[in-house]
Amino acid sequence: MKASSENRRMAQHINRLCLAADTLELEETLDVTRAFKKLRRHKLTRRFKMAGRWMQRAAAVLFIPMPALWMVQQYGGQSEESPLVEVHANPGMSSSLTLPDGTLVYLNSASSLTYPASFNGDTRCVSLKGEAYFEVSKDPEKKFIVSTPNNTRIEVLGTHFNLEAYEEEKHVMATLLEGKINFIYRNGDKTKGVSMTPGNKVIYDEETNEVKMYGTSGLSETGWINGKIILENTPLEEALRLLGKHFHADFVITNAKLKEYSFTGVFANQSLERVLDKFRLSSRIRWRYLNAENDTEWKTRIEIY
Repeated sequence: MKASSENRRMAQHINRLCLAADTLELEETLDVTRAFKKLRRHKLTRRFKMAGRWMQRAAAVLFIPMPALWMVQQYGGQSEESPLVEVHANPGMSSSLTLPDGTLVYLNSASSLTYPASFNGDTRCVSLKGEAYFEVSKDPEKKFIVSTPNNTRIEVLGTHFNLEAYEEEKHVMATLLEGKINFIYRNGDKTKGVSMTPGNKVIYDEETNEVKMYGTSGLSETGWINGKIILENTPLEEALRLLGKHFHADFVITNAKLKEYSFTGVFANQSLERVLDKFRLSSRIRWRYLNAENDTEWKTRIEIY
């Protein structure tokens, strides 16, 4: 691996393939319902975990028809009858799941969702780190609430929306496709809210506590659900951010003039190299792989110049 960047990339690919096989083997033996019943029967009060930590892997290498996720079951302030479930989508992969109320959730790369095994009380509360698309089941008596680590939350009764709230990023983005939602955020010591209707996209800046609303078709924001990258006159920096999530890669732009470029196109089931070559053919953009900054860095690093 130290001999060349090509050797390192090959080692990464081999590692990701091995981990995918391990994930499949785990899923074939994992029975969540049986595990819950066992927990209740024995009335465990201490935290119970059932999972493994997997190294990152990229969708450009793996095309496996299975959910790339692992689950952690734990008691985090819940009663024995309602343990918490935490579902993770590994970097470079996406997953889908159905919540106890029938709500359908798609998890994007490097994202996690925490929810109770059953929704008790008058609310349905879940916690998101990363990006997810929700098709919330309607229940007039139980409001559905999505909390994020970025001092924001979404409150709905039944609707379709996309929410992006990665812990390491300063922006939270909510896109509404159907129904109506309230986007709640912190502004200093106050809590404020924005009512959204279909075709709206809200971007919240955690550093300035400012909220901006835009019109959108929602295609670019939700293309990842079907494994697509959809660009609609998208600025280069935003396009590379979408590619980075999809392929688990970091991009470094060393030519500032390129940031003025925008792109339109659809990419599906294509390798990262093929996508970047399309960028090169349609503009003056050039790209090359960069060596990892340290031996523990498994993200692909690419220079755009």
